[in-house]
Amino acid sequence: QKVREAAAEIQELHEELASAYDATLSALMIALDYRDDETQGHSLRVVSYTDRLAREMGIGEPMLTEIRRGAMLHDVGKIGVPDAILRKPERLSPQEQEIMRLHPQLGYEMLRSISFLSIPAELVLTHQERWDGLGYPKGLRQEEIPIGARIFSVADTFDAMTSDRPYRKAQPFPVVRQELMDFAGLQFDPRVVEAFLRVPEGEWLAMSEDPEWGGQG
Repeated sequence: QKVREAAAEIQELHEELASAYDATLSALMIALDYRDDETQGHSLRVVSYTDRLAREMGIGEPMLTEIRRGAMLHDVGKIGVPDAILRKPERLSPQEQEIMRLHPQLGYEMLRSISFLSIPAELVLTHQERWDGLGYPKGLRQEEIPIGARIFSVADTFDAMTSDRPYRKAQPFPVVRQELMDFAGLQFDPRVVEAFLRVPEGEWLAMSEDPEWGGQG
């Protein structure tokens, strides 16, 4: 009896600690969004989309939490990007783009020594890689890219295309869907695109209006 009680207490403490970790990560995610005027609410939405896509692909715990944490922290390396670049209202120059492209490596360097973030750190490092090997920073291709980063790539593109930006308006869902289909096997893992297309349009649009709607269960 005492052993069972002790085990239950340990499990409860573990869950409380995990909850505290995620609350801290959520606060950091929100702070990052506030720093980047262009992408207000971006991180919360993309976490919701990533979580839904991972579930659609049959990914369960504990990997689901690892992927969700990686999505929450994907832009943490932008802490090292100057405000003049991060907050620039128009398109970046080639030189500014090169500085911006450093953020996955910067984020990885920040997180890699934190033991409970070792797997999320890999998503942070690889979230700008492409299925065809033309991404950065390592030029990884296909299965070399962690599954979480491949899922995130589709979720991130969906959010970018359905959000207003200073240099263009949000695109309607059919345009976004066609873009993902056109770049399946190039920018995106075709299986992730297939999973995206299996989820009803209305569900994606509901999550875009209320990211918590997709939830975590």
